[in-house]
Amino acid sequence: MEARHAEMAQRDRVQTHAEQVADDNRIRAERVANANERDADDRRVTDLYAKSVEQLGSEKAPVRLGGLYALERLAQANSDQRQTVINVICAYLRMPYTIPDRSVVNALEIEHEEESIRSEFSRRGALPESEELIQSRKRYELDQQEQEVRQAARRILAAHLRPMVDPKTNGPSNPGYWPEPLRVDLTGAVLVDADFGGCHFFQAVFDRTQFHGRSTFSGSIFKNTARFKDSVFHEIAVFNGSCFERQAAFVGAMFRAGVSFSQALMTRAEFTQSRFDGRANFFASRFMGKVLFDDAFFSRNARFDQVSFEQGVIFREATFVKHVTFERADFGAASKFDLVEFGATATFRDVSGSRFIDLTEAKVTVPDGPPNPRGVWPSEWKLVINTDLNPQEERWGSLVRSADAQQI
Repeated sequence: MEARHAEMAQRDRVQTHAEQVADDNRIRAERVANANERDADDRRVTDLYAKSVEQLGSEKAPVRLGGLYALERLAQANSDQRQTVINVICAYLRMPYTIPDRSVVNALEIEHEEESIRSEFSRRGALPESEELIQSRKRYELDQQEQEVRQAARRILAAHLRPMVDPKTNGPSNPGYWPEPLRVDLTGAVLVDADFGGCHFFQAVFDRTQFHGRSTFSGSIFKNTARFKDSVFHEIAVFNGSCFERQAAFVGAMFRAGVSFSQALMTRAEFTQSRFDGRANFFASRFMGKVLFDDAFFSRNARFDQVSFEQGVIFREATFVKHVTFERADFGAASKFDLVEFGATATFRDVSGSRFIDLTEAKVTVPDGPPNPRGVWPSEWKLVINTDLNPQEERWGSLVRSADAQQI
């Protein structure tokens, strides 16, 4: 009997061991299968990426477009590839590019038409087009195709950086939104009709970028420093309602047409040596940190009405060629306007914190006759007109503290 029990126990141990070995082998086989599957997926991703990048180098625009959309699908399905794909798209947009210009083709076509009329060949039929005209038209068409490819690249970036917040859940409603902390570097790129309205940028670099056509960043959020150093906006630029959580760096930027930062929110902002050749609108913007406009140049009217400068502002040596208004602006700390040149009138009506405003050695151009009554200065300051000028010289005045001034 005991032998029988021993035999059964031995069989149980053998059975248990066999089952354990089978389980171990199954787990090992699953691990190998999973590893092989991951390797296959990695190879597939690598192959797709390499093929897509190769397509971007094609001479044919449709092939380049296919490469862009293939990269987009790759990143949508593989979140760990999104930064790599954005890097490739940004690198493509940073490549040298000439905006299509049909003026050369038009001039050659007019010249050809005039020659056809004058030529004896006009009696026998159309004068053959010159090789220069044929090649110019071809280059123009190729440039147009490349612009379409670049527009697609820019739209891909914007589409996946724009969460489109759902008002009910306050969360992103765009299924294609990429929430990862992504870096967008478009240094030196040439962008046409750039629409990044509503996009969320973790890191954004637009240094020396050339913006052609209307540029839109309305409602965009910049999580870290937004860099636009030496960038050029050739047409209207709109930043209404945008939010700069760290710093807005527009040092040396050029706004050749109008620009609007209406109701924008900025922690710190630097517009040192920036040039505003069109209207500059900062209506109701809020600057929570220090703001620098030193040595900035405003060619047209500038509007800072209802702006909040919570930590003050520096306009040292800035130039306002036309009218500038600060109506109902709030100056929360020391604000320097020393050595500023006001080429027309300035309005500081109903400002808060006027005691923080320093207009030392500010210069004001005064038209012939009495000073323009629209000019309203802080109550602590008075305009004194320089009377020691030759009749041919431009009249100007300086601002001095009221306690020291003789009212004119």
